[in-house]
Amino acid sequence: MDNYSEKSTEDFSEEITWPGWKIVRLLGTGSYGKVYEIQRSEDGEIFRAALKVIRIPKDDEELKKIREDAPDEDSVRSYLESKVKDIKAEYALMAKLRSCPNIVIYDDHKVIEKKDEPGWIVLIKMELLTQFRQYVKEIGLSEALVKKSGIDLCKALEACQAQNIVHRDIKPCNMFINEYDNIKLGDFGIR
Repeated sequence: MDNYSEKSTEDFSEEITWPGWKIVRLLGTGSYGKVYEIQRSEDGEIFRAALKVIRIPKDDEELKKIREDAPDEDSVRSYLESKVKDIKAEYALMAKLRSCPNIVIYDDHKVIEKKDEPGWIVLIKMELLTQFRQYVKEIGLSEALVKKSGIDLCKALEACQAQNIVHRDIKPCNMFINEYDNIKLGDFGIR
């Protein structure tokens, strides 16, 4: 996602969340969706994760444009279904790469079809990380971090190559870091 910053949960207007988890804050927004920090507590322990919420179509304006370009409602539905299929392909790739310590860990997903109009809401639950650009802004960019980033990204790309996967969107906003300073690659080209 593009703009990671702390925002209140007031920005979360949907009633959609992961069962048993609650929205804590909005982490960022991208072209199609938003990423939230979610958490649940059990026996005094707090568990945290990230929830990516993708809307297909992203808004009423996009649906209007699709309808203008499509010959009929079946074509609109078919086009939107192909976008959902692309998103499903992304999390299938992430699931294949789950054991690589330099790829964002995918936990689970849900695809919810809208009832009142053509469209879907895709929920992807994954590990909670800090966006690399945010980390560098707060901590600074040292020579050691640059070297580690290069090595960790190469490991991520080696894992992708081993699975015949081409990451189509390598850029700083698709790089993340965990609490153990592992650089991770995410967002495999879905916008």
